[in-house]
Amino acid sequence: PIVSKELFDAVQAVNEKRAQEHKKKLEKAKELLRYSEKTVGEIAQETGYSDYYYFTKTFKRLTKMTPSEYRKKYGL
Repeated sequence: PIVSKELFDAVQAVNEKRAQEHKKKLEKAKELLRYSEKTVGEIAQETGYSDYYYFTKTFKRLTKMTPSEYRKKYGL
């Protein structure tokens, strides 16, 4: 079936909003990984990810490295 332009635009807007939310959460996570001694699990919780595995999977998909690898490379 053909999807209406209005429906397509609405889905695109939701996807864009979701992507921006993940980006904002991951920027906070990067900051915590660089400058705090909190565990990856604590950082996941603090940035709004209730599932540690989902957090690490999302982080790796968007940064091409795990949170631990990121901390090792960019942390203090």
